[in-house]
Amino acid sequence: MSKMDCSFCSKNITEATGTMFVRKSGKVSYFCSSKCESNMVKLKRNPRKKKWAHEKVVKKEKTEETVKKEVEKKEKEIKKETGKKENSDKKEVRSKTK
Repeated sequence: MSKMDCSFCSKNITEATGTMFVRKSGKVSYFCSSKCESNMVKLKRNPRKKKWAHEKVVKKEKTEETVKKEVEKKEKEIKKETGKKENSDKKEVRSKTK
């Protein structure tokens, strides 16, 4: 079973579904629905300008690197927060002893 991606919204298309559009130049485009096909072929729209199609593309483009970076940022924020709490506890102890 081969899986293809929609040329407009990048949604996965399973075998025996969707449509294939071949241009005179030989470029092949696959579409998951007639909505995607008409937007790209007939109306010549750019998927980056369409919110419903662009969101799918953006989600798909998230790579492991970006996920790792996000995790590292969250870890740093947590470390900063815990460090601030420890520092504030030490200050309170010092002020009580004076």
